[in-house]
Amino acid sequence: MPIDAFAADHFSIGLPAEVNLVGLAVGVRPELLWQPFDAEGATQLRLAVGVAAGPELAFVPLDLGVRARWFPKHSAHLLTGAGWELQTIHAANIDPVVRSALYFEVGLEVEVTKAWSVGVMAEVDFAPPPIFGFGAVARLGVTREF
Repeated sequence: MPIDAFAADHFSIGLPAEVNLVGLAVGVRPELLWQPFDAEGATQLRLAVGVAAGPELAFVPLDLGVRARWFPKHSAHLLTGAGWELQTIHAANIDPVVRSALYFEVGLEVEVTKAWSVGVMAEVDFAPPPIFGFGAVARLGVTREF
């Protein structure tokens, strides 16, 4: 791996607001994106942690995944991604639930300036047994590239 893969221009920070459609919770899920191969490339590794709260539950996800930025040289990018999520769910009258899930995402990002972009993302997740579950999330946010 080239030594400049850890240069600042290979990193981005995103701050999306989100609505969890299963459980009806709202919150934020800040993310750190790293483009290991090319600062202007299509492949991003994603680390995100968030918190969302609603009338039924509080939700704390930790995500680790990969995201593809289709058409990275254009001002609009189709985004697709997948990864692993550690979910912690707090609800009234039950012990906290901690489970693993797989997530899949698709979205659109539009560059506003060279460093700033806005985007929308839809995510679905699936937690296999023994703590089975589905989730769906809609996000709207801004991303700052360095």
